[in-house]
Amino acid sequence: MSRFTTFTRSIAAVPVAFYGFAFHKSAISIHTAAQQQLPYEISTIPSGPFSVVVSFTMALLVFAVGSRSVRRFALPVGIAAQLGAHGLLLVAFINGSWAEVALTGGSVLTALGTVSLSALWIDLYGRLNPIRAVFCNAVSILIAQAIIFFLEAVPIERMFVALFIAPMLTATTYTVAYRHEEEQCSGPS
Repeated sequence: MSRFTTFTRSIAAVPVAFYGFAFHKSAISIHTAAQQQLPYEISTIPSGPFSVVVSFTMALLVFAVGSRSVRRFALPVGIAAQLGAHGLLLVAFINGSWAEVALTGGSVLTALGTVSLSALWIDLYGRLNPIRAVFCNAVSILIAQAIIFFLEAVPIERMFVALFIAPMLTATTYTVAYRHEEEQCSGPS
């Protein structure tokens, strides 16, 4: 059997849910695009420093309590944080006087949601063989870029609809992919 045939069969065996990382990646970019459409100039604290702190905290937490414990709460915390960040951005659009507070709080929640959900997808991809993991990531990036392309130019109201749907799709696809991978690891009963 040729390497190409082996490669294509390996890729064909990847369930579609493993590409759900795309919803998470697109939500991050769409959030940024929506934030840039604010009708006024705001000086916000960038989420980068928060991401660093949250990343190190997550790493220490995994080290202290174990990855299995962190997996139990990372998904609900990540989804709640992402929805909270999107909600605070919506508040900034609706009420300009609260924009500074909303966007600063949103930076913290964005960092928490991004790190939590990224850690889960990285952990899941790490269970795949290297070819499948790289392919899943590449396809997810491609899907995310297509979603971003189609949503960046839409009215802000549609952007917010997408921002609130994307975390739900992320949670659903992650759960399906995680269960599939657990079944594969445990084998037939």
